[in-house]
Amino acid sequence: MKNDTVYDVVIVGGGHNGLIASCYLAMAGLRVLILEKNDHLGGATWSNYTFPGVDVRVSEYSYLISLLPQKILSDLGINFEIRQRPVASFTPLLKKGIPSSILISNTSEDTTRNSFIKFTGDDREYKNYRILQEKLAIFAREVWPTLLSPLPTKKEMRDKFQSKEEREIWDYLIEKPLSALIKDHLTNDTVRGMVFTDAKIGLLTNPDDPTLLQNKTFIYHIIGQGTGEWSVPVGGMGALVDALKSKAQALGVSFETSAKVVKVDHGVPTCIVRYAKGEKELSVVATSVLFNTASDIANQCLPDAYDEKQMDGSVFKINMILKKLPRLKGESISSKDAFTGTFHLNEGYEHMKASYLNAKKGVLMDALPGEMYCHSLTDPSILSAELQEKGYQTLTLFGLDVPYRWFTQENAGMEDEIARNYLRSINNYIDEDIVDCLAMDASGNLCFEAKSPVDLESSIGLPKGNIFHGNLTWPFAENDDDAGSWGVETNYKNVFICGSSAKRGGAVSGIPGHNAAMKVLETTGRKF
Repeated sequence: MKNDTVYDVVIVGGGHNGLIASCYLAMAGLRVLILEKNDHLGGATWSNYTFPGVDVRVSEYSYLISLLPQKILSDLGINFEIRQRPVASFTPLLKKGIPSSILISNTSEDTTRNSFIKFTGDDREYKNYRILQEKLAIFAREVWPTLLSPLPTKKEMRDKFQSKEEREIWDYLIEKPLSALIKDHLTNDTVRGMVFTDAKIGLLTNPDDPTLLQNKTFIYHIIGQGTGEWSVPVGGMGALVDALKSKAQALGVSFETSAKVVKVDHGVPTCIVRYAKGEKELSVVATSVLFNTASDIANQCLPDAYDEKQMDGSVFKINMILKKLPRLKGESISSKDAFTGTFHLNEGYEHMKASYLNAKKGVLMDALPGEMYCHSLTDPSILSAELQEKGYQTLTLFGLDVPYRWFTQENAGMEDEIARNYLRSINNYIDEDIVDCLAMDASGNLCFEAKSPVDLESSIGLPKGNIFHGNLTWPFAENDDDAGSWGVETNYKNVFICGSSAKRGGAVSGIPGHNAAMKVLETTGRKF
């Protein structure tokens, strides 16, 4: 490539949002280049044969999909299958040493009801839970369709909620700490925790947090598709990247991998994007620049491009390959059902409040909260035919209340301690040692991979391990200046954010990629 090649749009970062933006822009006839610092595309949606000699394609960083609008796939003509899990969640508890659990089915309401009755003694908490889910569905149905449009004002969004019941759920989710919603609707500690866990994913927060960070996190976990259901990407997250890359290539999008952008010289009508590729220093010219990166990366390349306070992440990821599913302790529920859904570990309501307080103090609890699930039970295609026949399975764990600062001094040692903590917790609920269920790779090593917030920062550029890149935002404009914007604007006229740092960003949604593309087309007078 020659220096100073001219493009209409240069996208910094080749994650799924950047790929989505590139497809929309190329469909409008714009010349697009993606510059990716790694030797592969995908970012957090990367899938890889993680364990040498083991024919399993693992989604390394992100696992389930809820927030990817079908409209994006339809607009771009992307063939990508998302499959429903038969089981939504499994929450075990040892009551005086005796195993008990709640199973939420996606296919049988009777199964869910009977599970509640068995766990609580009657159907009162089941009815409370269903009433709450119906109210959350009201909120989801109103908010979900707005995410691919310019930001409404808070009043415009609130005006969608007219009835008494609608205004009530608005107030619970937007105006009050989430603890009010949970305590006013549910009485059982385990059920309360089962609901609250969606408010803690990736960030250190608690039910009574006056900043309402927990509410914002919760909202993005319950609005997807207007239902809040989380589904399995067939072929793993990498299948989405493969489909988007193929589409982008067919549309004429150019790619440069192992290309680290180091500086953007801003100008109007064009910018100069400078990047390093091996020993070479190269540059291209672009009319518009999109950052599919965290905001701090954008600010390193272009000072003060994006105003956002960075919040520390609080997450721990474990990827495992099992040679067999472990047996559950004394349960009538099968291991297959338990591990198909989200398997909640130590996620009682009061336990998570205590875990949060201990994490703030720097105290490591004996039983950290977390959750896991088995992708291959719903989608075995990520396993080779041979491993499917042998009964191999995947298992991924997402740990909570493990803040970034715990790992900054001695990452490897703390990582090992946290990993052992979670393995002990898994063993509390199974009738064998989880380590004995792990497969081995070609070198005789256990198929076990742990990633701390520090690892996430170094490998895929998540600032301080924050899976959302920065602070989550409300799904409406938070000030007058943002009203009517796409939520992707920066302090520079022709520079935009197209990743999770954008307003209404976060998770595998493609929404920031779509919205950044719409902003560019709006400013250039083009249509896709």
